[in-house]
Amino acid sequence: NNKYLLNNMTPEDFRGLTPLFYNHINPYGTFKLNMNQRIPIKLKIA
Repeated sequence: NNKYLLNNMTPEDFRGLTPLFYNHINPYGTFKLNMNQRIPIKLKIA
């Protein structure tokens, strides 16, 4: 059954499946946020 489906898939079908397999990958790593502290941002007066 799976071979029948794979043989009938077009390149457009495979492009639609690609995000399903690679969407969970984060190329930037993990950012841990501390929601109990504020980020010290200094405002510049113009």
